[in-house]
Amino acid sequence: MRRHGVSSWGVNMGTSDDGRVNITDGAKVAAVRALLDRA
Repeated sequence: MRRHGVSSWGVNMGTSDDGRVNITDGAKVAAVRALLDRA
């Protein structure tokens, strides 16, 4: 059951990541844009 819990956590994290992708992607885009602007 513990192994299943870990697997579930991975899937849960994936779903959470999906929802967080927006924020993370936004920060990534901002960082990339800043880098491109600097370059």
